[in-house]
Amino acid sequence: MTVTISKLKPRRLVGAPSGIELIELEGPPPITGTVCRIDLRHYEFRLFCFRDLINKSLHPDSPDGCYTQENVNLGCSVPDFIKGDRFECEGLRAYSCWCPPYRRFYRRCLIASNTLQTNFISSKGFVIDKGKVVAKPLHAWGRTDPEYSTLGVAGDYTCLLVEGTTARVTPIRVEDPTGSRTNPSLPEGCYGVASPMLVEQSPKGPRIVNIQQSKEPFRDGRTRRLKGDCVDWDPKSTASSFTAFGVAANAEGEDTILIMVSIFAGEWGIHIDTNSGVLPKVMGQVLIRYGGAHDGILGGGAADTQQFVHWRFPRFRIGPVRTKSPAMSRGEVNGIRGLGAIAAVLHRNDPADRGLEDSTPATQPL
Repeated sequence: MTVTISKLKPRRLVGAPSGIELIELEGPPPITGTVCRIDLRHYEFRLFCFRDLINKSLHPDSPDGCYTQENVNLGCSVPDFIKGDRFECEGLRAYSCWCPPYRRFYRRCLIASNTLQTNFISSKGFVIDKGKVVAKPLHAWGRTDPEYSTLGVAGDYTCLLVEGTTARVTPIRVEDPTGSRTNPSLPEGCYGVASPMLVEQSPKGPRIVNIQQSKEPFRDGRTRRLKGDCVDWDPKSTASSFTAFGVAANAEGEDTILIMVSIFAGEWGIHIDTNSGVLPKVMGQVLIRYGGAHDGILGGGAADTQQFVHWRFPRFRIGPVRTKSPAMSRGEVNGIRGLGAIAAVLHRNDPADRGLEDSTPATQPL
């Protein structure tokens, strides 16, 4: 079943901390989702990367052999990321700045979700961590791109950039295969997600962008550069779970509002078929109508779609079971996909005295 925006019923959550607005979306069962509007003047946006997935060769012809999503589950899921005070997963150990115990982080984390459209399975797409492009290295080929070892991540992308208290969606050209040079250059300390543009500002206001379908490896026929805004599935007919990110202005007209939206269509094989949920254009409509976005990008879909809001257990879309080998099983849950990068919204200060553990927002109709 494909759900239109008219079928999504919004309810505002009241009682959330100052600077965060939450809107629950309920559709025909099992459709559900949450719109999170975060004022970056009060909260910190971070990206956490998991190198065991990012640095793994995924092409059958790669020197490292064939590592596909069907036989290995690398990275870290959002549920395991949040449960970091109880589980030590390989992905977190691979993140150089991350050391157990994680309990203090858990108290700071308010919202977390998946990030880019490709989840580092394809060669295109990247995240930005502290002003540096994090993409598959040259020795790690993308799933269907044997030329990756020479061409790398060089190409044209749309990127959500968060720098301190402001956010924007901007085109970025990666100039070299390793991602060390970009145009424009990246501000030191910024965080970002490169994924297809979904909403853009126009003279008549924000509008939905029609995402292009292209056969992998998404290279321009003339320049051979990667085309970052293309996908290999049909955006006009593919309904699924999705995540999206947007930017909105605050009351003073400054772009300090970051929007993180995830809509879920249940689990594969449980009360739904494999093409149930919302279309990408509906995610754009949600960004505009309920998030107030003037720009936005589409994040990951299907089993990549995972979301945590502090007051409840993480939501996620279950996919085909992908388990790690017994030697790498700690910190993963069968059927929940590992992610190469997770976006997190944190308190800028320790919230120990704020009583967050005891406060649960209530809902009210919009």
